[in-house]
Amino acid sequence: MDEPTNHLDMMSKDILKRALKDYDGSLIVVSHDRDFLQGLTEKVYEFKNQNIKEYIGDINTFLNKRELADFKQLEKSEKQEPKKDKKQEQLTYQQNKKKTREKRKLQNRISKLEKQIDALEKQMKQLDKQLADANQFQKLSKEKDFFEKYEQNQQKLQQLVQYWENTMAQLERLKV
Repeated sequence: MDEPTNHLDMMSKDILKRALKDYDGSLIVVSHDRDFLQGLTEKVYEFKNQNIKEYIGDINTFLNKRELADFKQLEKSEKQEPKKDKKQEQLTYQQNKKKTREKRKLQNRISKLEKQIDALEKQMKQLDKQLADANQFQKLSKEKDFFEKYEQNQQKLQQLVQYWENTMAQLERLKV
């Protein structure tokens, strides 16, 4: 319910409050009417600066923890907080957009590297199986440049893994 008491007289507010107290379910009530909220709420959520903070208890508990006498004092304290100017907000937006783009780029790169690593590891496992078989070993060892290619694949795998680790580290730094 969003500001349910805005257009109600005192008697109507009282009737609504009693009805809500008798209701055997959950309610989400958005209101600045302290009298209406007293004794009605069990939890208060404060939405501020893109964060949510939960206060267990009714509206008085919330005000006590915030060391406020009433909502007017809360509004005054919020007005006194320095506001970001439009240029700063735009800059922050652009920075976040750039950061998101970089993250996506790194995630795509990581995904491609993982596919390459997986394919190369499967290829190397297959070759290792063949090398473990004596008949296959003799056959493969007679192939021209087999062991050089095998060594190159191992080095390529190490390079891919190193590149993957570096890219993961870059992604982690962006998340902080």
